[in-house]
Amino acid sequence: MHAGSGLQIDLVRGDVADAATVTRVLGELEASGRSLRGIFHTAGVLEDGAMTSQTVETLARVLAPKTRGAWNLHRATAGLRLDCFVLFSSVSAVLGNPGQASYAAANCFLDALAHHRRALGLAALSINWGPWARVGMASRSGGDRELAKRWGLAAIEPADGVEILGQLLRSGAAQAVVMPLETGGLSSSALYPDAVRASDTATEPAAPSAALIETLAALPADERRTVVFRLVFEVAVHVMGLDPSQPLPPYQPLNELGLDSLLAIDITTALGKRLGCRLPTDLLLNAPSVEDIVDHIENDRFGGSGAGSGG
Repeated sequence: MHAGSGLQIDLVRGDVADAATVTRVLGELEASGRSLRGIFHTAGVLEDGAMTSQTVETLARVLAPKTRGAWNLHRATAGLRLDCFVLFSSVSAVLGNPGQASYAAANCFLDALAHHRRALGLAALSINWGPWARVGMASRSGGDRELAKRWGLAAIEPADGVEILGQLLRSGAAQAVVMPLETGGLSSSALYPDAVRASDTATEPAAPSAALIETLAALPADERRTVVFRLVFEVAVHVMGLDPSQPLPPYQPLNELGLDSLLAIDITTALGKRLGCRLPTDLLLNAPSVEDIVDHIENDRFGGSGAGSGG
């Protein structure tokens, strides 16, 4: 019992992705003489990683709590007149998020289900939450917090989140996006930078630098390779948080130094902005040394005229 509120809280452990469990719990509630007035679906599982590293099993673990779970609740309560049917979705379904394709897809399902229910005349609200401070998935994942910071997404204070939730419940909306947004960060990191108005980014330096590309192209091959190597080294050290005063073995796979799929995406993005070339993420996962990256840049941007070390 929540002190002074008259609210009784009963905890029932079960898997919302299991239809039989959902049916059983709702049956027990009905048998108790109490009526169900609302649903809040907040389940979720994270298994971040590039699509090339995903398996059927990892995809299923991420999708099931949201897709099967929400669908089970929808089917089991479709005949009830609920005051609310709230789905906790994620901003990843709206903006995309490197390394979270399966999680974004699962949340897209929640958004679609909310609109489907509203079309049927049923209560529904899907909220695409940004990261919350001190609670929730992002608070437990240092990588998520750092990623949100680079994207320009500030954390939602719990008190603010609860207040916003109340406002949305009264708004009649079927879907809403909630994220404290710094447009400068979003424009430099999002998958859809053109979505940010030009006036918001007019003071930002242009990227990539055409002048850098032209300068590199004019250099002798060996000298250019040295400059590109230094650039790759600087980006890798910065993104991975390594000590810049320590040498980085040119042929050592970066994953032996802490590279994961999300950091690989960050390195790819940073190098692409500096050089004006698109690097495939799986390059850093399958051929992840600094020399491998330099070789790819030489071949992609300068026709492979640089003198590689070989071996």
